[in-house]
Amino acid sequence: MPYSTDLNFAQWSATASSAANTLEIALKNGALWQRKFSQMTYGLSDQQILALPAFAGRTQADLDSIRACFNTMKQLNDAFTGVAALGQYDYSGYFLPFEW
Repeated sequence: MPYSTDLNFAQWSATASSAANTLEIALKNGALWQRKFSQMTYGLSDQQILALPAFAGRTQADLDSIRACFNTMKQLNDAFTGVAALGQYDYSGYFLPFEW
């Protein structure tokens, strides 16, 4: 919903609730995908991971980028759920390779 000074409280409340729910779902999904990625690659060297069919044709830089992205998702979820505090740096850079 675009910004408007004509919104009533119910509209502001609905917008806030929607944004909060979307954020919570995104953080939980990000942490879930990080766990799946970790389970799939646990104990494997980077060379072994890159040899997996799911990573065919990918480079070390690709692997480093997706690993950083998933780890950032986990860190954001940990902060959201009170497990750990975030460091003071820009996390958005880890998502840049995956933006459309």
